[in-house]
Amino acid sequence: MRSTLVRSLALFVFVVFARSASAGTINLSGGSIDIPGVTGGTANLVGDRGFTFNGFVDPGNFGFAPCILFTCPTGAPISLDLFALGQDVPGSATLDGISYPTVPAEQPVDVSLLLNIEGEFTAPPHGSEDTITLVEPVTFTGQFVHTPNVPGGPPTNAVREALVANGAIATTTLTFFDFPGHPGWEVENVEYNVTPEPSSLLLLGSGLVGLVGRRVYRRRNRTCPG
Repeated sequence: MRSTLVRSLALFVFVVFARSASAGTINLSGGSIDIPGVTGGTANLVGDRGFTFNGFVDPGNFGFAPCILFTCPTGAPISLDLFALGQDVPGSATLDGISYPTVPAEQPVDVSLLLNIEGEFTAPPHGSEDTITLVEPVTFTGQFVHTPNVPGGPPTNAVREALVANGAIATTTLTFFDFPGHPGWEVENVEYNVTPEPSSLLLLGSGLVGLVGRRVYRRRNRTCPG
């Protein structure tokens, strides 16, 4: 409950003080966020309109509750939620041919990034393996706030762009620890990956099949007399 309240307040402050003049959309096509244990990790994202982000993520609201002593008992829900913005997501970005070497940055070049990932899975029973890897779907959204003018130009209102990922998964590595009275799984690493949308893959496959069929049709017409 407290984590949800903190997240909501942070999002409200981010939206209000970004001085957003309009809203757009950036469709993420790939990239990953790698979080080793409960420490900060790296973020590398790519999308349309030439969008890229390369930097660091401090997972301030990254929790595994109701884990005890950093250990999640069998059958317990393990949260994969990640929420980070502003100073928690430093790095560099590009969009629409403009480079933003410092993220976040203040006036006159307002630029900042927000990442919001939601997901959950259940701690599995302990078997013969003490280390396992699980893959779970997650919801990946965010915002990129920037000034559309070339950095160093006259101050303008910032634009708030929505980061949209049509597909995302979390690959989680768990290690089993038999603590006295509290046996369970410890989260060693979580990597979030933006994946191609299934419909996009289907369209790509259909296009390739159509291309091959067209070439076969042309070859047959060339070889067949009259």
